Formats: sequence, C-alpha cells, structure tokens
Amino acid sequence: MNDDNLKWAQWDSKWNDSFGENEIPIVHKWPIVLKINIISGSDINRNSILDHVDLPNPQIEVEFKTAKGKKKFQTDSIIDTVFPVWNEKFRFVLPDEQEHDDVLKFRLFVEDWYNSHVCIGEAEFNPRTLKVGQNFEDEISFGKAGKIKVKITKKQKSHIRLSLALNDKEMEFRRKRVPRVMAAMQQALGHGSPQNIFETPIMSIVGSGGGIRAMTAMCGVMDGLNEIGLQDCMTYAFGTSGSAWYFTGLYTRQAFEENKMESYHSWLRESFQTSGYWEMIKLPNMIKGLNMYKKKTKVGQPFTFVDYYGICATNKVIGKEYSKYKLSDIRNYVETAEVPYPILNTSQVQDFLDVKTYRADCTFSAYECEFPQYGMNINMQRLNSEFYSGVMERNLPEPDLSFIIGTLGSAFGLRLNRILGLESYEDMDNMLENFLDDVSETIGIDSSTSSEAKSKWEELKAWLSSLPQFIGRNRIIERTGKILNVARGFENMKRFRINPKAGDSGEIVDGFEEDEEILDLVDGGILCNVAIDAALRPQRRNDILFIADLTSYDADVGFGTLEASIRLAKKGGYKFPPIDLKKIKKQDTKEFYIFEDPNDPECPLVFWFLMSTRKFWKVRDYIPRNADVLQSIPDDKRFTDFHVYSSDTYNTIDLKYTNLEFDRLRELMTYNVTMNGEKIKQKIREKIAMKRRLNAAAVS
Repeated sequence: MNDDNLKWAQWDSKWNDSFGENEIPIVHKWPIVLKINIISGSDINRNSILDHVDLPNPQIEVEFKTAKGKKKFQTDSIIDTVFPVWNEKFRFVLPDEQEHDDVLKFRLFVEDWYNSHVCIGEAEFNPRTLKVGQNFEDEISFGKAGKIKVKITKKQKSHIRLSLALNDKEMEFRRKRVPRVMAAMQQALGHGSPQNIFETPIMSIVGSGGGIRAMTAMCGVMDGLNEIGLQDCMTYAFGTSGSAWYFTGLYTRQAFEENKMESYHSWLRESFQTSGYWEMIKLPNMIKGLNMYKKKTKVGQPFTFVDYYGICATNKVIGKEYSKYKLSDIRNYVETAEVPYPILNTSQVQDFLDVKTYRADCTFSAYECEFPQYGMNINMQRLNSEFYSGVMERNLPEPDLSFIIGTLGSAFGLRLNRILGLESYEDMDNMLENFLDDVSETIGIDSSTSSEAKSKWEELKAWLSSLPQFIGRNRIIERTGKILNVARGFENMKRFRINPKAGDSGEIVDGFEEDEEILDLVDGGILCNVAIDAALRPQRRNDILFIADLTSYDADVGFGTLEASIRLAKKGGYKFPPIDLKKIKKQDTKEFYIFEDPNDPECPLVFWFLMSTRKFWKVRDYIPRNADVLQSIPDDKRFTDFHVYSSDTYNTIDLKYTNLEFDRLRELMTYNVTMNGEKIKQKIREKIAMKRRLNAAAVS
C-alpha cells in the first residue's frame, strides 16, 4: 500500500469510527455467558437386559433453570452406539444475581426398543466455581450409566455488533476497491480523471424493484455501463426486489466478467420464456418445500410460504443448482474487491401495522445482516440462530439462498385485506380449498397415480391446509420471511435516525419487543422501491449514485420512487440534491435525469434512469445483439415500436417474456445508458474537480 492509499484508509477508518457504539442512544450491558460444549460420551448403558438386545440411542439434555433466555437444550440422538460423538454447543445467559443453588443439570436419555424416551442418569455442575474467562474441560459421570466429555466456558460475550459504523470487512473492501476504481476511471474518462485516490469519487449502482422486469432491465443497464467503461468504476451495488434478484444471481454465478455476464443474461432470456407460476405447482418443488419445512421446524426455525416461493423463484432467476448456496458463500468472490460490494435491501415489518406506521431497514451482504435503525449487526452466518441479550444461545444453519430470494421478492407481504378484500374465514377457507383442487387437477393426481405419489400429495395438502391464518400479512398463509429474533432479550431497544451527524438525532421510537420470538421481513420496495437509506448512509460517503428506476408506472409521467426517495432522505437526515418535482412532472418524461447541488460538494450527484421509450422509439433501424429476433416482428412494426409504461406486457406480476419482449427491454436500457454516456462522464469529471477543490481547501 503506497502512502496515499494508507492515508486514505486511515481517514476513511477515522470517519467510520466516529459512527461507533457511542453514537447509539441506548445502553446495553453485555451479559455473562456460560458456553456448554457436549463433546462425546463413553460406556453408555442402561444396566438392563436391553443392553444385550439393542444398542442405545443416547441424547444429552442440559438445563439451567435461572438462565435469562432459553433454559434447556437437547443434543441430537446418536443412533445405536455406546460411544456417541455430539460436539454440540449451547449457551446460557446467566442471571445478574446468581443464587447459590443455581446449578447446571445434565441428563442422559436413551430410547429403548419400543421407542420410549427414558432418563437413565443425571449429574450437576456449579458454574459459580468458574470465574469469568475460565473454563472447565473434563468428564461428567452418570455413574453406571456412563460418562460424557464436556467443555464449559464462562465469559462476557456478545455475538451482535452494536454500532452504526460499517463492519471491518466492508472497510477492508473499500481500502482495496478505491484504487481499482481510480484506475478504471482514468481509463474511462481520460482527461479530467482522478489523479490520486483522494479525488476518486465513490460511485454506486442502485437498482429498483420490479420482478423480472427489473431483472431484464438491469441486464441492459449493466450492458450499457460496460459499453461506456463505467461498470468497473462502481464501489457498491445496491439491489431491491427484482434488481436484488439480479445481483444475487450475478454474484452467486461469479459473472461480473463480460463473457460470464453475457452468459447469465442469455440464461435469463431462456428462463423467462416459461412462466414462474408453473414452478409453484411442480411436484419436485413441493417435495423440496416439504423437506425444507421438516428441516427448519425440526431445529425451531420458522417456515412460511416465502420459503417455498423462494425455492420456485430461485429456479427461475438463478438456477435450481444454486438454491442451497448461502449468501456468505460469495465472500471469496467479493473480498478481492475486483467487483462492487453487494448490498441487498429488505424491510422488517410488524404483522398488524402498515409500513407507514412501522418499518425498519434491513440489508443483507456477504458478511452481515444489518438493522441500521437499531445499530444492530449480525454475522450473516449466524442469521436465524437463537439469540438472547446479544448472545447466540444455539448456532443454527444460515438461511439458504432460496430464503434470501423469497424474502427479497416478497412484495405480497402487503396486508392481505388490502389485496383480496376477504372478510370472513369461510371465504378464505373456500379460496384455499379451490386452489388445492386446481393444483391437484393440474399435476394429474387421479386413480392412475401411484400410492406413493398420492401419499406425498396428501401430506402436502395437509401441510398447506394447516398453515396458520392471521388477520395481517399472515392471513391464510404466512407471506413474510421469518427469522428468529436476533434482538430477543434486549432491553430498551429503540429505533432512531441512522445519521446521528444530521444535527437533531431525530425521534427515538419504540422498536420490537424483547420477548418477540420472530421477526418479519418483506420486500425492501414495500415503501420505497430503491435502497435509498442504504445508499445514502453517510458512513459510505457515496459521491455519485447511478439509480435505475425500474418501477411500473400507470403512465409515462411517474415519479413515485423519486418522491419516496426525497422523503426518506429528508427524514433520515441525508444529503440529497434539491429537486423540483412539480416542474419535472409538467414536462415530457425523459429517459435520464441529472440531479445535483452545485453549492454543496458533499452532496451526491444522482443519475436517475427511467424506462422511457421516448427517444428509443424514434430509432428506425435498430439492430439488437440477438438479431434473429427481428424475424418475429410483423412487417408494419419496428423493434423499437413498443412502450413499457401502461403496458400489460411489462406488468410486475408477469413472470414470462418472449425473446422479443426480453430483448426490447434489455436493449432499451442499454440504449438509454449509452446514448447519455458522454453527459455522464462529463458530470463525473465535474464531480472529481469539485473534490479536488475541496481537498485543496482542506489542506490550506
């Protein structure tokens, strides 16, 4: 690292550290934790004639009655062995004042030949014998029933990072990425490019929601950025709903390189030729959903319709072979900083409250799940584990990518009474019964179906029919992504303004209750269709935002997402360019807008793109990259003769495009980007010059 890079990293770190734990207006004392590792057992026996007939299936139960969180854990049963190996870890949060008779109780259970669960031994351990920082590693005896090897550690611990600052991995990424961006800008801009790292602007691509329309349009946006040489100039990639699907696919497939990206785009083109709705009624997907339901509920993790929807959506937008990947699996691809840092946007909601009453930001990255309005950050690999008071009591599996996909695109997380207008439970029961009958007929369950297939279908029907019915977002079927509450046991947890440097810290309002077991997550575009809060967080110091607004509007004049962005920027205390919306709405809709504040060098420059065909429609002899698609166009029509807004073809709920429909939208966005390439580059040069003057003023 040269001197400039080192100085930049130190300055960036100092700025980020100023948003640390002390900036959070809540006080939390980290608890004392007892970590129990049940390692193995030996000489397990029942001391009965059964020992000569069948080997035991040993299981250990450990209990601490006065623990503040969960008070009892059980290991798995190990089948047919007297020398079981568990290596399972649990944590108890100790009470503030520990009584003398507070002891850990270990119980040894076995299953006998008629499947009865029997306790054959009990032992105790007094944690008061350990000081904080000490551990006990030895055997615990159950007398003649056998013994187990354990490790017990007592420490003051937290598995949640309480801070408004960015995580260390993101900061390390920034240090590596900015020099690469500088080199890419020098190549793309030529004159007026940054001459040192301090002049290099942090620029980000921000994609909106919109289902497969947004995914298709993002193909064109990324093609266009690549053509004008700016794709490698991005530091971050923010995605909401459909664009979050796109970025998830791009990173999971490691497809940022031009040839791999083209391959992914071609795969999407073929995938979208069949409707995603068919995935919902495919028997293999239903069986996969049933297996996931059993797997998650067995360990105490919630399962909802979003999990099943995610399985089906993943098949269409990434590929079924990637459904069991984890978001943390892309860390190796991201950490080299050769690609932008991905941030996927969702929202935490409450079942019975409208999003205007309650909504909190939640973002996923390869490293952390962040709830910035609470200053709460969780290692992505620990998401959906059991927590209490900041301590991970039990480490459970990280959600599969299919859950992430389902949650990112769960726009149906709107409260059901706003969607269907159903008033009675009888109406809901009839609707569900009719749906199941239709599915049964579609997949061909009849008298010729094998008994095994019929049994599977009846099991699936019973599962679907028994899903809970609620009044809010979870009526009939649960339509939110659910995770175990990472803030369970926290006291005085409040929501507050993300930017504490905006003067007034903003209203501090009640957050989720400490005794809630579950958190509800929905599509991040439910209130604003772009991740404006995540992109404008002052910790990230974004200088330039390249926003692709791929929202479906009823007419060519539609600026709902822009209005919501302005409103959220003001509420969050972020800098955002002054915009005269009334003036913009009176004009013909453009495909491209530039928003800036020439009087404030720290205010981000915003490029705002829409799916307007106003100029593209006038191009007479446009040749798309897949020229064979021209053969499907009638003689009296042109490739560019179409509209996106007020079009049934590109409605958000449409999950199927012909090759022509896909190519038109993709080529439209490529055109809208490339035709404005020089304007974009000139504005970037001006922003660089502004940073240069600002740096000079700071030195003087």
